[in-house]
Amino acid sequence: QGWQVFYAENSFLNGLFGLAFWDVIFAPVEGAFLNAYQYKPHDLYHSDFQEKRQDAINAVFSKIESDGLVHLKARYREKFNISNPFVHWAGFEFDLLEAALETIPTPTLIELFKVQLSGLALYRNGMPDLIAFKEGQYRWIEVKGPGDKLQDNQWRWIREFERLELPFSVCYVNQ
Repeated sequence: QGWQVFYAENSFLNGLFGLAFWDVIFAPVEGAFLNAYQYKPHDLYHSDFQEKRQDAINAVFSKIESDGLVHLKARYREKFNISNPFVHWAGFEFDLLEAALETIPTPTLIELFKVQLSGLALYRNGMPDLIAFKEGQYRWIEVKGPGDKLQDNQWRWIREFERLELPFSVCYVNQ
């Protein structure tokens, strides 16, 4: 039907977040990194993670609001295959990044990033299986097979999609 569909599950939005907030995640906060081989800061899921980096987070949002997210293409190429706790390179194709940046409004991505920041551990998973693009439109799709049901972490995201009035559907496969 003309849709470009990507299997994205938890890799897509986490990947965008990881690219956008790369410098925040790897900020030289005291005690966050004890050696050069860590792929994430020790305090990533601590309650004060955001507080310790609030100025850097605000700077990222300011940059996105003024310049958009097109700079993530260069960051993707620059950081490709470097470990980041949010970017799973094998499931995050450059074509997906391009389609997202061309189609999903920047204010929408800002709101989704804010949701993620409200609970980094809580909103790491439960994201829809697929994202589809067609002629300037996009849609998230959760696929459920026979006997499968929506989990709590998926309902959490569905409520956020509904609150933000984002295109989302659940596809129930019968056979």
